[in-house]
Amino acid sequence: SENEVFAVKCAKRGNDVYRSRVSRRFAGLCSRAEDLVFFNPKDRGAKRTRALWVTLTNDTKRCSFGEAWRNVGVEFNRFMAYVRKKFGNVSCCRVFESFENGYPHIHCILLFESTWFSVFRDTKGQFRVHSKKVIASGWHSNIDVKGMHSLAGGFSYQKKYLLKNIDAEKADSKALKTLALCWAYRKRAFSVSGRFRQLLSDLIRDMHNSN
Repeated sequence: SENEVFAVKCAKRGNDVYRSRVSRRFAGLCSRAEDLVFFNPKDRGAKRTRALWVTLTNDTKRCSFGEAWRNVGVEFNRFMAYVRKKFGNVSCCRVFESFENGYPHIHCILLFESTWFSVFRDTKGQFRVHSKKVIASGWHSNIDVKGMHSLAGGFSYQKKYLLKNIDAEKADSKALKTLALCWAYRKRAFSVSGRFRQLLSDLIRDMHNSN
């Protein structure tokens, strides 16, 4: 009998198979969060949310970009430990990105299990939270915090950003730098904490049953 040989393209950082897997993973998160809205941006009056969009940067005066990349995972874990100590259980979906100068920064969605944050609109129309200073105290450099009115929008934005940075054929110079540095320093481009999906399901059920 003749031997048959099959060639299967494997997922590799930067190729279309890897991109497809990432896309499917985020599609699942987006679909489960479609009906999950914390507040209507057009409503007046008090607004609250249990989800934050946080961006963590690195001060270039602290260390070299190589050292920043080597330590970014450990420092982010310390930040998350600080946030949990201050606000209780929280799940995270995070993405690494490189600035043009090579230094990493982190975009993350923080979904809190029991903490609600009061939200206000700043002069640029962005939704902010009053607890920003407390959150920022857990990080060594500049930090940006936004209150999310819905999770689906945040996941959709994060997915679009991530896919741009992991597609080697379509990536711009900044995205290629992110792809290369994540590979060089053996960093996962993104991660979703194990409790995220369970907390998302619990929150959807709780809010649907709420009066």
